Amino acid sequence: MQNISVYLNERASNTSHDLQGQINSALFRSQIDYNMPSDLDELYKGLDKDIARSVDAVLSVGGDGTVHTIIQKLAGTDIGLLVVPGGTANDFAHAMGSSKNIKQITQAIRNKVKKKILK
Repeated sequence: MQNISVYLNERASNTSHDLQGQINSALFRSQIDYNMPSDLDELYKGLDKDIARSVDAVLSVGGDGTVHTIIQKLAGTDIGLLVVPGGTANDFAHAMGSSKNIKQITQAIRNKVKKKILK
């Protein structure tokens, strides 16, 4: 069973309220922990816990600011990152080829597909 930690930025402009059901459906055989941090410190603490317990992947639901913050913490680990675009521009998600299709995005973790992010 895969351990997935989901970070929902409810303040992101395009974050749907139905995402949790879609994520549960797409990752039905995974242990999913949902996090809705209220501030940056809470986000950092959650990510530190994820790193300490070596989750298989972190799923970021939000905009470029959310994913940028998560990437900074996950850099140098083997933890996968899935990105669901939920912000205004979603530049990172578009550059990585992410769509808003949760099932398509989560297939990367199911199939153990990884891409390296280079500077």
